[in-house]
Amino acid sequence: MQDEVQNRYRDELGAALPAERFRAEVTAGMLRTVQDALAQGAWVSTTADRFAAVCAEQGRILAGVADAAYEELTDRYAREPVTVPVTDRRARFQG
Repeated sequence: MQDEVQNRYRDELGAALPAERFRAEVTAGMLRTVQDALAQGAWVSTTADRFAAVCAEQGRILAGVADAAYEELTDRYAREPVTVPVTDRRARFQG
């Protein structure tokens, strides 16, 4: 009987990394389209100016959160061993 087997939890984390990076990039750009439209005059008023400022701030917050989530996932992946004891719960992980 094998003492060590593939760490399935680590494998799942690794498989999730590309999608999480994409999600971070999409999140960062979500409000950029709105800001671009406003900058090109799609809506001109003091309310539009305030709305644009809020969109810019929320965009920065969302980008920071998305980047932090990706970094956490990457760090967790790096900390996981490639193999684990056959009795370890990570050997049987199903995401």
